[in-house]
Amino acid sequence: MNEQWLEHLPLKDIKEISPVSGGDVNEAYRVETDTDTFFLLVQRGRKESFYAAEIAGLNEFERAGITAPRVIASGEVNGDVYLVMTYLEEGASGSQRQLGQLVAQLHSQQQEEGKFGFSLPYEGGDISFDNHWQ
Repeated sequence: MNEQWLEHLPLKDIKEISPVSGGDVNEAYRVETDTDTFFLLVQRGRKESFYAAEIAGLNEFERAGITAPRVIASGEVNGDVYLVMTYLEEGASGSQRQLGQLVAQLHSQQQEEGKFGFSLPYEGGDISFDNHWQ
């Protein structure tokens, strides 16, 4: 990722970019600006729709009142796609009980005609599947 690529991002006054490890699907970076810190995901050679389901899922988390990164922007630069989100510092691990409660909270949201699924298919790295309402 070079300066010219970074100039296309909707972020101003970038001070520092550092790789973030832990994932296996995206290139991930912590991006610091003069005013804030962001989380940047990059997929090389994908269509802009690659992040559509992830964006929709993060928006559902927010709608359900679950703390998750907030989507700032997504787009395409020179044949690569990106997703910019707020950066959440790692906190203390919660319990499995708390995780179960959050999952239940998410799944208790009103869904399409009471069906199971999601409005967009899942696409991630080498794994993709239809996620239509059933």
